[in-house]
Amino acid sequence: MGADMRARAAAVLLAILLAPATAAKPVAVQISQPVVRLAHPAAKTGAGFMVITNSGLRADRLLAVETQAATRADLHGTISDGGVMRMRAQAGGVAVPAGGRVAFTPGGLHVMFIGLKGPFPVGSTVSARLRFAGAGTVDVRFRVVPP
Repeated sequence: MGADMRARAAAVLLAILLAPATAAKPVAVQISQPVVRLAHPAAKTGAGFMVITNSGLRADRLLAVETQAATRADLHGTISDGGVMRMRAQAGGVAVPAGGRVAFTPGGLHVMFIGLKGPFPVGSTVSARLRFAGAGTVDVRFRVVPP
C-alpha cells in the first residue's frame, strides 16, 4: 500500500472515530399523553392512561409502575368475559414492540392506582416511575383530568 493510500485510509478512520454517534439505540421509549382519571373526587383508585412509543431497534417491556401517591400501581388490561368487562393484571408486564407504540386507553390497558394516599384534584399531577426491562426507569407526571 502506497503512502497516498495509507493517508486516505487514515483520514477515513479518523473521520469515523471523530464523527458523532448516530446509530439508533436498541431501546428508546418515550411517554406521551399521560393522564389519570378518577371516578369521583373521593375515589380510592384511579386509572392512568398514556402512549408508549419505542423508537429503538429492539422490543422492550413495561414491567412496573411505582408511585408515592398510592399504596400500589398495577398494570391492568380489560377483557370481555361473557359480555362483562373485567380488569386483569398484566402478569409479566406489557410488551412494547421495536419501532412501535402501545396505547393505554379507557376500556383497554391502563395503570390502576390503588389506595390513593390523598386527593387527586383535577389539574394537578401525579408523579410515577415506569420500569422497563431494556430502557430502565422513566419518570412521568400524569395530569389529573375529569372522568
